[in-house]
Amino acid sequence: MANRFIKSFALALLLCVFAGASIVDAQTPGSTTVPGFTGNGPATATLVKGRADVSTITCPSAFSISDTACSDTTYAGDNQCVTANCGCIKWNCTERNALAGNGTATVEINVDVGNGNAGGTPPDCYPIFGEFDTASTDVESTAFSGVVCDPVSGKLTTAPLTGGWELTGWDTTKITDGAGGNFTGTLNFGTGELKMTLKGRTF
Repeated sequence: MANRFIKSFALALLLCVFAGASIVDAQTPGSTTVPGFTGNGPATATLVKGRADVSTITCPSAFSISDTACSDTTYAGDNQCVTANCGCIKWNCTERNALAGNGTATVEINVDVGNGNAGGTPPDCYPIFGEFDTASTDVESTAFSGVVCDPVSGKLTTAPLTGGWELTGWDTTKITDGAGGNFTGTLNFGTGELKMTLKGRTF
């Protein structure tokens, strides 16, 4: 009995060693960048700690809705449409941001309808790729991507949005290495109103 227990324990220990080795070989523990962690780039972090950043965007109604992909070459452009079934929505908006200042903004979203999760019942979700440009104290461009989902109930007309964003252009010396974070929002199918809140850090 004791001999059988010793053999079983030794086999279990050996399996743990091999399993641990495969986990270590499959990644790069201790990397401080996403490329470094996946083995596709340097492991040295380049971003400083940064400051908290929050933007609130309100767009009363869409001024353009198209059943084709956005025709430009921005982050919301037709190059982001994986399938041939996409739509483009554009707004004139207002932005509130403590760092960039308050002002007007334009928002453009490309919706890849053909690449959605068509489960047959709500909510179905679709990839989105967008960009907004501000004309506030600091002229900025921000790219974002995520998903927009159909309302949970057929009686509702408000679709939720969620995803991530990255500052791609700015004119102020207060920003040295951009900004990024996540966003949440809603799109009202009845009025065309878009609301987005972007939270993250400015570097």
